[in-house]
Amino acid sequence: MKISVSGNSGCELHISQTEGRYSVTKVARDQAYVDRLKAQITKQRNAYETVSLPFVHIPKVLDEMEIEEQGQVAYAAVMEYLNYQDYAEFFLKSSLKKIDNFINNAIQIIEMELEAAVIETVDPNIFYKKLDEIDLKIKGSAKETLKRQQLERIRAELQHAPVNLPLAPIHGDLTLANMMISADGSKIGIFDFLDSYLDSPLLDIAKLRQDTQFHWSELMTSEPIDHARYLMVMEYIDRQLDQYFHRYDWYTKHYGLIQAINIARIFPYEKHEKVTEFTTSTLTRLGY
Repeated sequence: MKISVSGNSGCELHISQTEGRYSVTKVARDQAYVDRLKAQITKQRNAYETVSLPFVHIPKVLDEMEIEEQGQVAYAAVMEYLNYQDYAEFFLKSSLKKIDNFINNAIQIIEMELEAAVIETVDPNIFYKKLDEIDLKIKGSAKETLKRQQLERIRAELQHAPVNLPLAPIHGDLTLANMMISADGSKIGIFDFLDSYLDSPLLDIAKLRQDTQFHWSELMTSEPIDHARYLMVMEYIDRQLDQYFHRYDWYTKHYGLIQAINIARIFPYEKHEKVTEFTTSTLTRLGY
């Protein structure tokens, strides 16, 4: 059995074995990541207790601890290891039937969120505050002028009409990189929960389509993959997701806006030219 873990969250990942059982330890040393990881773990514990879908596997949090190192306090969380495949391995090897299993399960995760949701008009200041936060963090960044123009176009759209969305607890970062999938596609492991500026299932749809429509996780992977096969699978999945959620008026009206804010949130964290190209070109494709 191949045992490996990886991530892009700013945390260190370690795997260990005790009495034949594997576990994953996430360690955050930078204070910003300490706070973020603590929030992730709180959300993961809550989801572990409340999510009852039989095909969803949320890793059990086994332990948490603070570690003092040279006057700094690091934070570590130990959780159950999921012996599933990552998204790239699964999609590049699986049959259409197994991929369909995954699509159906992913849709049901969103539907579970929607069952608890109430449609409300979102205070536009919630969006403006998030856009202003992004604006403050991109001074001196690559393509700064273009980014500010794109942020202004997003602000302009918010002035056209009220944004009515389903509001309910969500995963917050439901990208393919934060999933592990059983070999037959019948189970999905989800982790790396994230506090969001707005709890709406549309944000989880946007995160998922950030991968299937725009191929974010492929951009961030360091492993070689069959690009042609990957694109075909992503296009197939994205077509199914988009077709399914078109039944909802809030999706057809506001997906573009929410996806645009989702992509713009990456601006302050860009460390490579390829990421800057991804964010700005994706916003252009979305019409901003």
